[in-house]
Amino acid sequence: MIQQETWLQVADNSGIKKVMCIKVLGGSKKDTLPSAMKSSSR
Repeated sequence: MIQQETWLQVADNSGIKKVMCIKVLGGSKKDTLPSAMKSSSR
């Protein structure tokens, strides 16, 4: 389960490598969660 302040690896081509979960909205699979960028390859 993803909790607040959990660090996650991004699996897309946006250039962002890691994000931190700010708040979990809902509690089921495939829910959207707000996050903050930690690092970028740019």
